[in-house]
Amino acid sequence: MQKEEKQKFFLQLGVIVTGILVFLIIWRFETIIGMVQTGLHILQPILIGAVLAYLLYPMVRWFRGVFEKYLPRIIRKENTVESVSNLLSIVIVFCMVSVCVYWLGRMVLPELVSNIIVAVNQVPRQLRTLVAYATEKLQANQASYERIYKYITQLQDMLQNWLQNNFLRQVNTLLTSVSTGIFGAISLFSNLIIGIIVALYALSSARTFKRQLKKLIYAVLPEQKVPMTIQVLRQSNAIFSGFISGKVIDGIIIGIFCFVFMQILEMPYTALISVIVGITNIIPFFGPYIGGVIGTILLLLVSPKDGLIFILFILVLQQVDGNIIGPAILGDSTGLTPFWVIFAILVGGGIFGVAGMILGVPTLGVIYYVVSLTINRKLEKKGIPMYIFGKPKEEKERRTVRLRLSALGRKLTTPKKKQDQDKS
Repeated sequence: MQKEEKQKFFLQLGVIVTGILVFLIIWRFETIIGMVQTGLHILQPILIGAVLAYLLYPMVRWFRGVFEKYLPRIIRKENTVESVSNLLSIVIVFCMVSVCVYWLGRMVLPELVSNIIVAVNQVPRQLRTLVAYATEKLQANQASYERIYKYITQLQDMLQNWLQNNFLRQVNTLLTSVSTGIFGAISLFSNLIIGIIVALYALSSARTFKRQLKKLIYAVLPEQKVPMTIQVLRQSNAIFSGFISGKVIDGIIIGIFCFVFMQILEMPYTALISVIVGITNIIPFFGPYIGGVIGTILLLLVSPKDGLIFILFILVLQQVDGNIIGPAILGDSTGLTPFWVIFAILVGGGIFGVAGMILGVPTLGVIYYVVSLTINRKLEKKGIPMYIFGKPKEEKERRTVRLRLSALGRKLTTPKKKQDQDKS
């Protein structure tokens, strides 16, 4: 009785504490989000290193397994084999990644810079040509021309008023933003260098971290909670690694397809648009459309025909990606329906920007898995069969199978004479 009362007390205490925390989060939501963002900014080098180590660890583990298989023929000491295998694996993986980055940079970067320079030089001229063409067409229709001319006059008055009153203040804001951006780029580059160093140390200590985490789980949690916790951690790792690596590979493939298509048709800004399409494709759901819109706008300024062809190509490419390439690479890595994917993107993007849009989906996938696992365990304890919550088609198929098995069982248990009488 005392044990039940104690459990009830802790349950009530947990509900009260959770309610207070939820109230504080809602009441001071902006302050808490600001504190979280500040903490993430301070920890940026460590986070970069952790992400790099997390992405590269599967390759390191594969190479380490190969070395640990063959090195014992040369080296007898087990500890030495482990350390040498780990070191060689990390060196090989970082050399491979460095060569790939250098090769891609040497191929894509010069053309990318050239495309950006051409766009900066030509876009203003193309805009002037577009305005002149629109003016010429409007002058043919006098009523429309007078209406547009009236709007332009009002716009000029508003612009003059803005220049007289708010221009200097906006210039100061712009200069501050530019200087902040320059310092931010320098800070990001330095954080990237530190992050690479952190990733090296994290990869070299990966096995130690895993042992320490396992020891912590067994020491802190009750024995009956350990298997479920380890299962959740393994599934979380599978969701995050499968989703992130899959989206990166998917973005590279889509960028290559876009580059080849534009090269065949000799479209302008090939490298620039292909890189934009490939990078934005990493963002779930909305990313492909963002890249397609940016590429279409750039092409429409040069050639409306190329812009229309590019729109059709992007629509076809996204259908192929959504139905063939994406499922083949990602599979059902998160287990989320489209509604929850959009929900995760909007909430994650609204709080943490682009990073939230990318990581929001696997994060919600983990939460969804934990909730589903907990509910299934509760139903199992209550003895409620899972198939009654299945889809109507699945339930119909199960009912058909049960009927067939029942008929087969009756046939096997009925005496042969009785069967002959039934037939007659």
